Parts: sequence; structure tokens; C-alpha cells
Amino acid sequence: MFTLTFKDKKVEHRYVRDNMSKELPLMRLSLFFAAVLYGAFGILDYCMMPGDYGPAWLIRYGIVCPILLTAFASTYGSIYYFRFSQILLSLCMAICGFGIIAMIAISPPPTNDTYYAGLIMVVFFGAVLVRLRFINASMVSLSLIVSYEIVAIYINPIPLKALVANNAFLVMASLTGHFGSYVQELFIRRNWASTQMLMRGRELLAESQAANHAKREFLAIVSHELRTPLNATIGFSEFLKMEMFGPLGSERYKSYAKDIYDSGNHLLEIINDILDLSRAEANKLQLTEEDIPLQSILDSNLRMFRKTAASEGVRLKLISGPMPVLH
Repeated sequence: MFTLTFKDKKVEHRYVRDNMSKELPLMRLSLFFAAVLYGAFGILDYCMMPGDYGPAWLIRYGIVCPILLTAFASTYGSIYYFRFSQILLSLCMAICGFGIIAMIAISPPPTNDTYYAGLIMVVFFGAVLVRLRFINASMVSLSLIVSYEIVAIYINPIPLKALVANNAFLVMASLTGHFGSYVQELFIRRNWASTQMLMRGRELLAESQAANHAKREFLAIVSHELRTPLNATIGFSEFLKMEMFGPLGSERYKSYAKDIYDSGNHLLEIINDILDLSRAEANKLQLTEEDIPLQSILDSNLRMFRKTAASEGVRLKLISGPMPVLH
């Protein structure tokens, strides 16, 4: 909340990369207009220091404006700009501010107590418009204010009343600008984090849908492969049960054939139930209501599990009377 930095360094790096690519046009525009405005205010040097504006113009046009234009040009085609952009922007803000402080140091009274207004513009412009990070803009602004105090008090003193008034406006402008910078960066970071969470949710949803599709495909293939041998098992056991090619010789064989037939049909029903579950997930299941012969279902299941129960010493017995058909 204070440094406005994501705890995870990888997340912070991804945010810087994404945010830089979006805000690069605004950064270029801000740097260009900063150079134009800084140069345009040279007319004030001419008006306020007639005949002695040479050193001020040297600072303004010989040092600061070329640096701003060089920073503007470096945003085009430089693969290193994304990594060092905040350092470059901080340097530009510091150069602009220290340029004005140097003009204050060399300008004669009463001109020296009026240049603080340019320092206000630099602090506000750097904090809000150049897309400089809040923590970096705060550190540069603090160093500029401290440097201004040293120049205004010791190097080229200005009257106490003017110093108090200048400090009031300078500090107020700095606090206002940096509060706006803090809120702006906090909003941008929260918005980016929300967007990343939304994108991750969509990715998870897509992965889930793909997994469900793969599961349905798997069930369809497996069910088809299981049905093929089951159909043969059920068909041949039915031949044996019905004694289509002659008597089996022992009544127990016929009973076993019926058990094989019933077990095969039971397994086929389980496979169909699995497919019904996949159809239900896809909202494609159609229900058909019909009467169920409960007596024959219970008898068939009892025959299927009687041998397994007997091997464990359990005896199964179905006691049935007149039973209605289950609806």
C-alpha cells in the first residue's frame, strides 16, 4: 500500500511490461511537451533578467531541453527503454527541477524569489503526467525541495516572507500532485490485477470445458470398445440359455448360461448409465418413464450376487409376495 509494488517479483515484472506497452504513447507525448514547455518559458528569462539571461538560456536550451528531447527519442526502437524507463523519467524530472534551482541560484534579487513557480510545475508535471511511479516521483520531489531550501537560504537568499510563501505553495502543490499520483497508480494497479484475475478465470473455465469434452470423448470411446465384446458375450450366452443348438446336458449349465447373460446385460446397463451421466452433464439426457418389473429385477440381482455372498459365508434369500409394479 505504501510502495505500490506487487509482492511477487514475477507479477511486478509482468505488470511493468504490460503497463509500459500501454502507456508508452502517453510517456512520449509527455516528454515531448515537457521539452516544448520548458523551452517556451525561456521568454520569462528574457523578461525578468534583461541583458543577463545568457546563463539561464544556457541551462534551459543547452542542457535541459536537449536531455528531454534525447529521452523522447530513446523511446523509439530501444529495447532497453522498457527496463530503464523509470530511471530515465526520474532523471528527466530531476534535471528539469535542478535546472530551475540553478536559475534561482544565479538570478539576482528580486528575480530569484519568483522562479519557484517553475519548480511547482516540474513537481506536478512529473508526479501526474509523465507516468512516473509514485515512489520515484516522491523521492525526486523531496530532493528538489531540499535543494531549493539550501539555495534559497544559503546560496542566494531570498526574503523571509517570500520564502515562507514560496514554501507554502511548493509543499502544497507537491502534496497535491503526489496524492493524485498515488491514487492514479493505485487505481491502475488494481485494475490490472482485476483484469489478470478475470483472464485467469477465463483460462480455467476454458481448461475445465476442454477437460469435460475430453472426458466425454473418452467415455464414448471406452463405452463403444466395451460394448463390442459385451454384445458377443450376451449374444452367445443367450444362445446357450435358449439351447438353440441342442440341449446343454445339465440344468446347472443352463442356469450358468442365464447368469452369464444377466451379468452381461447388467454390465451393459452400467456402461449405459455412465454415458447417461455424460449426457446429463451436457444437458442432452432425455428421460423416459416406464413401468419397472421389480420382482424380476430383484431376482436377477440376487442370482448375480448369491455366489459371491456364499463364498463369504452369507446366505441370500428373497422373500416376496404379491408385489406391485414400481412406477
